Amino acid sequence: MLMLITVLRNSCGIGAGVYVGFGSFLAFTVGANLQEMAISNPGLQKFLYGAVGLPAGLVMVSSWSTHMMETVALG
Repeated sequence: MLMLITVLRNSCGIGAGVYVGFGSFLAFTVGANLQEMAISNPGLQKFLYGAVGLPAGLVMVSSWSTHMMETVALG
């Protein structure tokens, strides 16, 4: 059981990095598709670019880590 907890704890960091990467990919996708907005209102385009990626990645990390800790606790 201790080895399983150690493996899950080590894989949490890898999974967190993957989910933050998904969030940044989402930010790049959204930011790249707002070219007309970048010309007319560059501040709003940059705000949406930043407001989508990092929060989405952090929400995915927190929900995944909560699920992993429940899995370990319920065993």
